[in-house]
Amino acid sequence: MDGNQSIGTLTHAGCRNTVVFSSASGGAGTSVFAAMVAWRLAQRKLQCALVDCDFAAGGIDVLLGIENEPGLRFQTVDIPLGKTEGAALNGELPQWERVGVLASQPWNGSDPEPWTVSAVLEALAQANDVVVVDIGAPSALHSLPMLRQCRQVVLAELTVLGLARARAARAMMIRQGESRPIMVGVVPRGLSRRGGVVDAHEASEYLHEELAGVVAPDRGLHGDVLEGLGIRAIGKSSRKAVDAVVGAIETGLGGDVP
Repeated sequence: MDGNQSIGTLTHAGCRNTVVFSSASGGAGTSVFAAMVAWRLAQRKLQCALVDCDFAAGGIDVLLGIENEPGLRFQTVDIPLGKTEGAALNGELPQWERVGVLASQPWNGSDPEPWTVSAVLEALAQANDVVVVDIGAPSALHSLPMLRQCRQVVLAELTVLGLARARAARAMMIRQGESRPIMVGVVPRGLSRRGGVVDAHEASEYLHEELAGVVAPDRGLHGDVLEGLGIRAIGKSSRKAVDAVVGAIETGLGGDVP
């Protein structure tokens, strides 16, 4: 892989099993949902890596309660000449529920260079069945061009403003990529379905895209994350949406899985 290619985009093989998660609305639970999808993939006997490319905020290891586990973080990756072996990289990642986690800790160093990000993602894609990438906001794709051609999953907050932002993100991704993103609705905390929440059917019509599922608020999960206990279960409020996205990922891999 030459330098220009590594900065521009992942190879076709690398994009095939790399799935990018984002939300146009802050606080929609992108990192939690991405982690749940990675966990469910691991439960289905797929080797999975979870990568935190939200270099503005980061901290997915803190969210999962593994911040004190030894292992690589993006700020400590050292790749000579932009090349690395995926198996060796896998072996240095902290583990969470049989998922290798590469977190970003922006408070502990500078952002990795684009060629470093590309080399890491390409290596992990070669050494895993699926690489789940959390980029935070869709606008991060402007500084992560290597991910634009990969499969995208967008969390859409089910409010008027949230859906407007999600539709704009979807249009941008279609312009830049090769396929329509998977859309997942999110009911924001503090709102009931009767008070300011757009229903799934109306949301799908507005987005011109069927929602893969809807994630409802989970007080227990929210409390666990705030207390540093991590994600202890894939609850009923998220399970159908998680399984729908996992099913779409498996279909994209081209074959039945256990």
